[in-house]
Amino acid sequence: MTPLTLGNHYLKSALFLAHASCAAYESNPETYENFQRFQFDDKPIPFACDPQKDGEVTRGFLAARQDAIVLAFKGSENILDWATNLDCIQIEDNGAQVHRGFMQALEKAWPTIRESLQKILERKKRKIWVTGHSLGGALAMLATRRLLMDMKIDQIETHTFGQPRVGDKAMCRQITSTFYRFAYTSDPITFFPLWAMSYSHAGTLKDIGITGKIHEDASHWFSRVWAGLNALKQIKLYGWEAFFRERKEDHSLLNYREKIAQAAK
Repeated sequence: MTPLTLGNHYLKSALFLAHASCAAYESNPETYENFQRFQFDDKPIPFACDPQKDGEVTRGFLAARQDAIVLAFKGSENILDWATNLDCIQIEDNGAQVHRGFMQALEKAWPTIRESLQKILERKKRKIWVTGHSLGGALAMLATRRLLMDMKIDQIETHTFGQPRVGDKAMCRQITSTFYRFAYTSDPITFFPLWAMSYSHAGTLKDIGITGKIHEDASHWFSRVWAGLNALKQIKLYGWEAFFRERKEDHSLLNYREKIAQAAK
């Protein structure tokens, strides 16, 4: 089985982390079909909130290789996850305004993540790669911020897929490490919460076009507007049910993984 690699090129790293984001959806990451391709040294360390108390809104895993530590968060999966997404009132945190639902979701799991991460780093310091899809992408961004501000770690690279906005411009400026934000052109989740609500995006946008081409500029806005107009046209041609079905497929992690795998070739 061909191993997945980190660090050679941002697209190869993105493909590795897209697979890691898929594994984060599993209650046991080792059951993920491509788990052996990660070539982790030890068993992954899963983390989750108390399911009786928190409904496992925040879940994911930590795993280490000789060259890297991977921190992966599960994305939106059930009604509790979407309740977190929709709790978009902003709260103040370390000089910035942050999405309340996302912040509270990270807070529930952060003590466990921090303790486990410190134990791994005590054995050997190495670069940390953070990732997640959808809600998991939002949590990955906040975790990156915590690693920078709380743990004073600067060897971090973050890749998110279909990530919503997480905070205001001040919060985005606090993300000073390498950060790639992959957004499929007609994925609606990447546009919310709206910028008019004082929300902004951080990181370097990698816009994935309908054909699978990844635009290297900071913001290929024309393709996104055009894709949005075509998506709205579908309502008239095929109805609302088809429209929502297509948008769900646009947002799916499998769509991101396939497009990135195509581009990485």
